[in-house]
Amino acid sequence: ITFLEKIPSKQHICNLEKKESMPNRQIMAGEIIYLDYFNTAGRSKRTNNLLEKTLELSATSRNWKTVCKIHELLSI
Repeated sequence: ITFLEKIPSKQHICNLEKKESMPNRQIMAGEIIYLDYFNTAGRSKRTNNLLEKTLELSATSRNWKTVCKIHELLSI
């Protein structure tokens, strides 16, 4: 999951979609990008750096397990 500083413009989203690297998939939902890596994130060319440069904004990426743990800690 990648958390973006704000919702990217339509043009920036189009630029990112042009860089779509199969078999990886992505779903954008507002300020969040859900990434589905076919193998592992470590072997993908879809890095946080690429996302930041293409969308021209700050982003941070975390795996699902980490996001759930952070949510759990904040819910206490």
